[in-house]
Amino acid sequence: MARSKEEAKLRKKEYDKKRREEMKNNPEKLAEMREKEKLKYRKKREQGKLAAKLVDNMTSREHRQIKKEWRKRAQNYRKNKRDQKNLNQILIDNSPPHSPIPIQNAVVTPSNSNAPTPRNSTYRKNVGRKRVIKSRSKMYRTILDLKQKLAESKKSSEKYRKRYQRMKEKTLKKSRILSPNSKVNELLGNQKVTEPVRRKLLFGEVLQRQLQENYREAGSHSNKKIYNKTMKYNLLKKYRLINIAKKTKILNPQSLKNCNIKIRPRGNYLSLHVKKEIKEFFERDDVSRMTAGKKEYITFKKEQKQKRYLLETIKTLHNKFLGSVPYHVSYQSFCRLKPFWVLKPKVEDRETCRCIKHLNFEYIVSALYKAKVIETRSTTDVVNLLCCLPPKPECLFRNCIYCCNKKLKEKEFLDRTIIYNKWTTVSSKCTVKGQEKLIRKTTKSNIAITLVNLFHELQVTLIPFLTHIGNILHQYHAMSSLKTSLKSNEIIIHVDFSENFSCKYGEEVQSLHFGGSREQISLHTGVIYIQNNQEKVTPRSFCTISTSLRHDYVAIWAHLKIVFDWIDQNKIEDITAVHFLSDGPATQYRNRFMFRVISSFSNHFLPNIEILTWNYSEAGHGKGAADGVGGTLKRTADQAVAEGKDISNISQLIDILKERCPGIYIQELSANALQQVELLFSGISASTFSGTTNVHQVICRKEDDCIFFNKLSCFDCYLKSMPCIHFHLGRGYPKSHLRLNNNKALKLKPSGTKKTKNLKK
Repeated sequence: MARSKEEAKLRKKEYDKKRREEMKNNPEKLAEMREKEKLKYRKKREQGKLAAKLVDNMTSREHRQIKKEWRKRAQNYRKNKRDQKNLNQILIDNSPPHSPIPIQNAVVTPSNSNAPTPRNSTYRKNVGRKRVIKSRSKMYRTILDLKQKLAESKKSSEKYRKRYQRMKEKTLKKSRILSPNSKVNELLGNQKVTEPVRRKLLFGEVLQRQLQENYREAGSHSNKKIYNKTMKYNLLKKYRLINIAKKTKILNPQSLKNCNIKIRPRGNYLSLHVKKEIKEFFERDDVSRMTAGKKEYITFKKEQKQKRYLLETIKTLHNKFLGSVPYHVSYQSFCRLKPFWVLKPKVEDRETCRCIKHLNFEYIVSALYKAKVIETRSTTDVVNLLCCLPPKPECLFRNCIYCCNKKLKEKEFLDRTIIYNKWTTVSSKCTVKGQEKLIRKTTKSNIAITLVNLFHELQVTLIPFLTHIGNILHQYHAMSSLKTSLKSNEIIIHVDFSENFSCKYGEEVQSLHFGGSREQISLHTGVIYIQNNQEKVTPRSFCTISTSLRHDYVAIWAHLKIVFDWIDQNKIEDITAVHFLSDGPATQYRNRFMFRVISSFSNHFLPNIEILTWNYSEAGHGKGAADGVGGTLKRTADQAVAEGKDISNISQLIDILKERCPGIYIQELSANALQQVELLFSGISASTFSGTTNVHQVICRKEDDCIFFNKLSCFDCYLKSMPCIHFHLGRGYPKSHLRLNNNKALKLKPSGTKKTKNLKK
């Protein structure tokens, strides 16, 4: 007969119990078993299979937490034992005595008999008794839980019953009409006032009641109109009592309308202009950062937006906004009008592309604040303490006459050694396929330093950090003002490489995840800002896609050539100035080869352009609209894969994106087009410009014989005589005329004129 699972479990449990009892009675077997368990535990500990840490490896905080958990477990264990003991005692007390066995049915067996004991006698009784005890324990626990839930429901029902009673009494109290004397008594309550004050209050209530009765007895509409004309509301308006008069029904909306008295409506009464400015303020790059991930989006009322995360607290941003506008907006209205896609960052939303200068400076400030050396706890507080409010670029560059002499003061402290964190990049050697190579690793290190030396390091890094923030602020304001004042003959092209897209299938086998089975596709995204027929600046998004994973200067200009052809197809013939905006990685947009191409080949790609500027954002702060385009496209492709479609190559990806994203111009960069651009640039050579990392703007004008480099973007001087009088760094890369011979470009050699003195070979 087949056994049930419960019976098999019970038999195994009994067998294990019997085996353990035998092991305890045999010291040799017990010692052998314990030695095996120790070896097994050590092996698991060495292999790292045990998740729990040893006490020696725990920090003091972890040790305190685990001890707290142990105490809770011990309490629960003791409580369960007490409950079980009480339940067993209850069962023993309430159980009836065993029935005696009749003598005539008793079977007497001799003491020396070897007859086997029936299998289902004592064993089945014990098993059945245990089942009864277990089921009764479960029943008692269920009863206790139900009693507790019943008590909670009674308490909740009593609460809502009392609340309903009070609400009903309040409604009845409001509905009944009180006499003027009763109203005065209710208004004063238990307060004792002089008789003249009471009489004045009574006079006001009586006058209010009389006016209400007069208006009610006026009867016809014409009589009420005459009544409204005879009443004057100048004093009510002067002392701001119009709303009180409206509540007491002395005035009705029609009478207020006839008297031309305007009352500010409740709720969201701010103008559309103010709402638009608050929205634009929250979308500024110095207020919130754009996310680039394809999964980082939010939907509200069927409107889908890419997420943005605030860089500071809303309270700080409210003060910053009030300092930039001539009117006042309350903090509540400012919070209410925040766009739904601008969010406060959480721990899981942390920035994984943080600027190393910002983060290291934050570590220094935080360590000194915890050591009670300085009073400022964040980098924002340091900037606000040393600069005007709100901080301006000239304040951060220490050129402001009002705040240039402000210094960070320290409190009295005892010098001691502390440990703080710092991100550092170090070079190390490693062996790859038998060859020794030098690689660079970025690690977070714990550095021991004295407070005096740490405060000295803060003073040393303070000016470079303020300059770093000033560069961020200046670049944002420069590009923002350029967008708002963009002319009809100018365009702005914001470009950036998106993270490579990995092709996916609706269903995949396991072997696809290994090796080079999965194809990757490169996306070069961007946004063009151009003035439309209504003289408003409108953005147009684009994306060029290629199977080539190159991100160097050849690939950049091959991708841009498609964009230039698209602009010509739109018949934008009056454009004479192009302004590029991008981040500044040395391997992509900001290097000597890009400078040489801008100088010598820009006329080949843009023959009608008279002025070309390339503007770079500050290092570590290059997120923008182009990242949002990439996130939208990759998210759309992943949604198609989730619906069962296959995206195994570039043609399938382009077909899906063109179908689902009609507002974005999408075009493929073929391998032939990339080879043509590479052939055009073949043999190009360029010397390094001294100070490339400080360059934030490159200006190329048709009338000049070289390009100019600026420390920061300036759009006031590029139309005038060069160089810039504000941020000029140097000039270089003399222009070379493009001459093709048998479809090959001639080698371009750096000129040795005096204008290239800033170029180091």
